[in-house]
Amino acid sequence: MAYTKKVKHLELESTKALVPKTYKKMIDQNLIDELNHLIDDPDYGEQFKEDFLMHNNVLEQNNNWSIAKYVNAIKYHSLVQIGISQVDAYCKVFPERLQNRINNGGSKSDMGGEASRYNNSPLLNKIRAQALVPLHLVNQSNVQLGINTLVDVCINGRYDRDKVAAATTLLKELRAPETAKLEIDMKMDTGDAIAELRKATEELALEQLQSIKAGKAVKEIAEMNVIEAQIDE
Repeated sequence: MAYTKKVKHLELESTKALVPKTYKKMIDQNLIDELNHLIDDPDYGEQFKEDFLMHNNVLEQNNNWSIAKYVNAIKYHSLVQIGISQVDAYCKVFPERLQNRINNGGSKSDMGGEASRYNNSPLLNKIRAQALVPLHLVNQSNVQLGINTLVDVCINGRYDRDKVAAATTLLKELRAPETAKLEIDMKMDTGDAIAELRKATEELALEQLQSIKAGKAVKEIAEMNVIEAQIDE
């Protein structure tokens, strides 16, 4: 018997905390149950959960997009992401529309136009565009929320060990980046002239780096005289 990975369910309060403010009141237990039913789907449930949580800030860009429309769009996007065709994904999201088509003498093969229009709808385009944005940029607001939480624990934590742990995490994650080590390795052995030029270039580069550290204007650095050397054949 094949093992099926169990995806952790969404919970009401944590989900409400992650959606835009104007949509929090639309998140209730009935919706959470519906979402968790979709998450339980072995084919696309994990992808659906990831997409639902990652892209919900597109709702801030258009208040006409309801939670129901967003859920349908995420379900469609998740299905396409795992390799299902546009028509099949559309029919899975809107089975009643397929049934109406069949009742009127049509078939699934006639749904291509509808599926294409839905695939190019503004909401789907927004979700796809955001999917191209690096994850750390999408979650900048959540990063700040995490920092604020750690700061609060540092100040108001009930136990000293919690305060120390939060402070240690903050110091580790927020420390200034280490100064990059400048390495110039031309790896050439072409005589004294090249060696002298290489040494002069290294000295100039180091001087510029130190000037930048000291706050010297980039314009002044750009206008500095460069050492010229002539190499005799």
